[in-house]
Amino acid sequence: MSQVMKFSSWRVASAGAVLLLFAVLGGCLETTYLPDPAADVAKPDDTGAAPDVVESETSTGDVVSADSHEADSAAIDAGTDTSSADSTLDAGPLGLPLGSTCTTDDACSDNNCVQISGDTKVCSKGCDGDCPSGFRCGLAPFTGSATVHYCLPLPGDLCRPCKADGECAGGLCVTDLGGKAPVCGLFCDAAAGGAAACPAGFVCQSFIKGELCVPEHGTCDCGSEVGGQSWKCQVETPLGTCTGQQICVGDSWTSCSALLPAQEICDGIDNDCDGETDEGFSLTIDGKAMPLGAACGIGSCADGKVSCGKDGAVVCDSDDQATSTDICGDNADNDCDGKTDEDCPEADYDGDGTANSKDCNPYLAESFPGAKEPCCLALPATVTVAPIDVTPKSNACDINCDGKVTACHVDDGDGDGFNSPADCKDNDATVFPGGKEKCGDGVDQDCSGKDLPCSAVLDNDKDGWPAGIDCNDDDPNINPAAIEQCNFVDDDCDGIKDEGNPGGYCSDALQKTKSSCQGAGAVWFPSGQACGADKGACKPGKLVCTHVGLLAQVSCTDAVGPQAETCNGV
Repeated sequence: MSQVMKFSSWRVASAGAVLLLFAVLGGCLETTYLPDPAADVAKPDDTGAAPDVVESETSTGDVVSADSHEADSAAIDAGTDTSSADSTLDAGPLGLPLGSTCTTDDACSDNNCVQISGDTKVCSKGCDGDCPSGFRCGLAPFTGSATVHYCLPLPGDLCRPCKADGECAGGLCVTDLGGKAPVCGLFCDAAAGGAAACPAGFVCQSFIKGELCVPEHGTCDCGSEVGGQSWKCQVETPLGTCTGQQICVGDSWTSCSALLPAQEICDGIDNDCDGETDEGFSLTIDGKAMPLGAACGIGSCADGKVSCGKDGAVVCDSDDQATSTDICGDNADNDCDGKTDEDCPEADYDGDGTANSKDCNPYLAESFPGAKEPCCLALPATVTVAPIDVTPKSNACDINCDGKVTACHVDDGDGDGFNSPADCKDNDATVFPGGKEKCGDGVDQDCSGKDLPCSAVLDNDKDGWPAGIDCNDDDPNINPAAIEQCNFVDDDCDGIKDEGNPGGYCSDALQKTKSSCQGAGAVWFPSGQACGADKGACKPGKLVCTHVGLLAQVSCTDAVGPQAETCNGV
């Protein structure tokens, strides 16, 4: 007996030393049992006799007896393992396990101390669905992260494996689950002191023990019997409760798909999970709050709708069609500010450099203040040539916009400013002294008494007009005899571009000239012709060779087109 006691005393002292070593190394080993060799090891009395029994209290109140020491000693002598699942000497891994209360990350085995309520933190770990029974992989609202998932304990020890009711904090141990391993259930009978409703994914069922929340699939584990099925889950914050699901894939549940409830923003998502999307948002237009979906936009941005834009801003979805400034000359509100062509130079339809408001003939490029004005053939010829006031009959002759015109001399029959007999052909305004001579055509355009032979001149484009007189000797379609086109080019070499309101348009948009239009069997509409409708509020305009920047095209100008119908008798 004495030898046994000596061996047992050595064993207790050795165990105490081991635990002391673990406590020193681990720092945070959670145990209240730390044997003191000086106090717990039996000492021989003065006569050398040893006491029959040595007792020491453990953290759970269990008694360590000499008999147990003897049994352990025998086991050690036999070389067998004396450790067990409930051994008070089993220190476990360094750091607290999942679900343990904690205050700092380094206290936990996975270095994650996560807040789960206002005053509670537990040890957790990041997850993508791989959590043990009693835990769910979901968002932890108090972290503020909307993307990182953690293994979080279910309320009231739900789904924790158990053997007895005392192991379940919020309910009882449910053993009759159709052959499934017993797990903790949560009271769902308010009279019994538990929650009145079950968490998402659990249902309230009646058992002999009472009404308890149990998993809706009858098991908390993911296995072949629930493979591919979904399990409801939720994330709750003061802003709301978002519901999602976990899917049983392989042998583990995926992470909970529920979003983190957040303040509602205008983004097409029900951020606070209240069943409404983007509620309460509107766009103030002219002092009036316009709800999402309302019509909005003006000018080129008309036909838009109030909607959610980038970064949660409420916008009119057609505003992105607005240009930074108006495109001058197109009579459109391109920048969608309710104004047309603001900050643009005043329109100059004929492109002669004079704004329409200062041009007495805004459709004629040859007419502007200061233009060279020939005599007026519309007036009776006179011997005394002097300016006179414009009359309705002679208004077209006032191309310099001074309100006066001059009658032609009686000896100037073609109005070219040259009188006969000096004008060798006084009925042709293209023939006069110093006129532009074409070679080889048999006509003396410059009244020099002879035609100009082509052998004596340089004519690159072979159109009969010598270089110098031909303003573009590389293009046979440009020369003093050419017909002026609406193209912002001086086709007839008279120093003026697009004079006489030239051109027109074809009913066949592919044809650009009168000859090609008529050759295609289409209808040619010449410039100067009326256009547009003359019904109701609509007013006709005129086909004009208009210029915007360096571009020229025939368009229906000054017409009033259709407008949105209003109740005004028109």
